[in-house]
Amino acid sequence: MPQLKPLSEVLKKKLENPSFARAFEEEKAKVFLAYAIKELRQKQSLTQKQLAAMVGTDQSSVAKIERALAFPKMDLLSRLVTALGGHLIVEITVPEPIGEPPKKQILSQGPHHHKKVPHSYSYAIA
Repeated sequence: MPQLKPLSEVLKKKLENPSFARAFEEEKAKVFLAYAIKELRQKQSLTQKQLAAMVGTDQSSVAKIERALAFPKMDLLSRLVTALGGHLIVEITVPEPIGEPPKKQILSQGPHHHKKVPHSYSYAIA
């Protein structure tokens, strides 16, 4: 019987493939988002149905988001986060600096410098 490799070793090898790495990061973001939304909702003692009513969607959509089966569009994500008392911050990383967006849309802005990505822009969405 062949020896099984540790999961960390298999994952490390798979992450060398750029398309796998990209898909892995997308799924990881969904799981993190699902966990955060559910935790925040439960801390406020809200049901999925109550949260859904607060943001103008249905309970099944909240359930899918919390189980990482769906990733909400930006407007719904912003409404969810705001209803739960949080602030949504979007970060865009690019290899070269880009022009500035209109000032009226920015609540907070980078650039923040990271080790591997020279330019990063963060925007809070109200």
